[in-house]
Amino acid sequence: MFNINKTGFIGIVLIILLGFLGIGLFLTGIPQQIGKTSLNELLVMASPTPYQFDRIYHPDELVPNINISPIPTINYNQNLSPQTPSIISIPTQTSKPIMTVTPSPVQSNLSHTPPSNSQIYTSTHFNLYTDAGSFIANEQLKFAEAFRTYVSINLFEIPEQKINFFYFNNPNEFLASKICASTFGCYYDDDKLAITHSQSGYGTVTHELMHAFMHPVFNQAPPWFWEGLSTLVEKIYGYYGSDGSLTAVVGFQNPWRVESFITDIVGSRNYRPEIAHILYKNYPYQDLIDYSQTIDRMLAIYLHQRGWFTNYIHEIQYRFDPNLSATLVKVTEKSMSDLESDWQSWINELVASYQQPESYIQNIPVSTIYANKTMFDQWWNSNKYNLGLPENIFNSIN
Repeated sequence: MFNINKTGFIGIVLIILLGFLGIGLFLTGIPQQIGKTSLNELLVMASPTPYQFDRIYHPDELVPNINISPIPTINYNQNLSPQTPSIISIPTQTSKPIMTVTPSPVQSNLSHTPPSNSQIYTSTHFNLYTDAGSFIANEQLKFAEAFRTYVSINLFEIPEQKINFFYFNNPNEFLASKICASTFGCYYDDDKLAITHSQSGYGTVTHELMHAFMHPVFNQAPPWFWEGLSTLVEKIYGYYGSDGSLTAVVGFQNPWRVESFITDIVGSRNYRPEIAHILYKNYPYQDLIDYSQTIDRMLAIYLHQRGWFTNYIHEIQYRFDPNLSATLVKVTEKSMSDLESDWQSWINELVASYQQPESYIQNIPVSTIYANKTMFDQWWNSNKYNLGLPENIFNSIN
């Protein structure tokens, strides 16, 4: 048995009390620290490497059908070795490896040139050409597969096909190559090829992949629909489950698009596009065609927030009618005059909201996918009332 004098006993008690005090301060400090941490910092904190996948006010940010729905995908190994030149085995739902890597240099049979020093990373539905290394390649393929499943569940079923995907780790090489007219990315149907780079975000990936998903599905579609649906999917928040599944919430305004719509279209011309003008790409101002993606997105967001867009997609897919107005009347159960009046009211509300001194639109955060549900819940509970969701959509999420 140990003998402890009075001084020693007091010392032990003080140590124990200080220990409890330290634990208490630590626990109470965690939520304060997280609450003051930016979204991108949280993403970096959750990631095994300091890898940031998005940036603010990117003109091609977005994603589909506003809800939170689990997306069954695949588990991906986070410990890929960039030196491994042969098959990289990743756990899947089958016994086959779903991701392989081909050593540099790549011999591509595509009509467009991939990034220099690329390797080819192959998943179930994608061939990814990139010079960014295995970890980033894995993250890109993980999100691409998850997003494909999301679209198949929520919007339309995608047929089995391989999509090619260029990811330039060096944005300067991307720009110098002039492979895309856009500075963020593009899609070429002849090669079934989506292209982005490291300074693009989730929104560019989802936008360009949506083009790849749409082409084999929609034999006919209104002129506005191709960019309307692709731009609708430019904003996404969500998290990965422990099984590799993606849970996502989507359908938010895009600050860059709203600013362009209100400043370049509504403000400078005092013009609010009419639905008939958008459906047939028949604008009273010739140069408005340069802003058609933004205009198309506004109509898609409007139909989406009113709860009509999913049914509209199915009408276009299965029962295309060259009378484009008739399809809208059928889906919305409104006359074109009533629909136009409602659309113009929606635009007026958007303009009024944007012009407020502290408009929520200016502060909508960048698209972000969190590493787990806990981190996403923390963000969602802090931001859900500041995202401008219509009441009917907000209620459907809770």
